[in-house]
Amino acid sequence: MIRLLLQIIHENRLLLVLAMVLATVCGALWFGTLQQALLVTERHAIWQDKRRQAAQHDKTRLAETFKRTQEQLDELWSGIPFRHEFPRVISELYDAMALYGATPGPLQYKPVTSGLDGLIAYTLNCTASGAYPGLKRLIAELERLDGVSTVTATSFSNQKGTPDSVELKLELTVYLREGQP
Repeated sequence: MIRLLLQIIHENRLLLVLAMVLATVCGALWFGTLQQALLVTERHAIWQDKRRQAAQHDKTRLAETFKRTQEQLDELWSGIPFRHEFPRVISELYDAMALYGATPGPLQYKPVTSGLDGLIAYTLNCTASGAYPGLKRLIAELERLDGVSTVTATSFSNQKGTPDSVELKLELTVYLREGQP
């Protein structure tokens, strides 16, 4: 019986070697797949932990950003003059013109809808004449007026041809708060 078994092994040794190699390769593939599955599961758990931590951090950062933005809006809102302070804003405009050596011309204003609750806008059209460098500085100064204002249009003209006699046409939008302090 042992002889017969040895003879079968000897006759089919190539087939047996091939079967052993195939079994070894299948075992290695199975082990590799199992190892990769464990690695993927471990990495997935790490990724989930990082996502959870980031979400908590984002919630905290979002709350801080919201609070900081709300404080900035409150500060901006408190800096906007009330409607009854409109004459003071016009006075600041004339003071700025005087500061930069500009001679004021006629001033016209009209209320316009601002589209923002609690705010009213006035469009001011005015002219000033003076030296070109002073008028440029005047425009820069008007951008820094108290409250919220925008220089919406400017144009320069020079009828005399000298840099000391330039006329500035200016359109300015000033935003004011409704109500009383």
